[in-house]
Amino acid sequence: MEKSKSIETSWLRLGDFNDILYNFEKKGRRLKDARKIKRFKEMVEESQLLDLQFKGVKFTSINRRNERLIKEKIDRVFCNVYWLEDFSRTQLVNLPIIGSDHGPIYIDLDYNEMKSPRMFKFEIMWTENEECKMVIKEGWEGQIKGSYAYRLVQKLKKYRRLLVE
Repeated sequence: MEKSKSIETSWLRLGDFNDILYNFEKKGRRLKDARKIKRFKEMVEESQLLDLQFKGVKFTSINRRNERLIKEKIDRVFCNVYWLEDFSRTQLVNLPIIGSDHGPIYIDLDYNEMKSPRMFKFEIMWTENEECKMVIKEGWEGQIKGSYAYRLVQKLKKYRRLLVE
């Protein structure tokens, strides 16, 4: 890991590190030895590794010992600062564990969070305002051809547009 500090290009290292950085990354059986966690944290810091954040399932490994279920986050993705500069839109997703004791990690290098348009909600208080009443009436007026559902949707779009303006 010492070599990682001298590499001046973007890189990513992922896999089963068989260790945790925090006690909340383990569930079941006894807590991990604090010295072991400390040594792993020190190695990460000394090597200037950055632990990439993830979405998805919390634990990446499930094991059963003596009929006790043990869950841990021992699979991780580390990178260097150059990686974050070059691939700032990287998104990790820990996928569910199926057919193995470890779950796959999905890495999207060009994640683009698509925000859905805000849903329009009619406020009953608008009916108390005379201007709003006129806008609503204007939105419902007019002939639109098509099925009842189609006409309803078109009128809702029209009066929404008028209210937002």
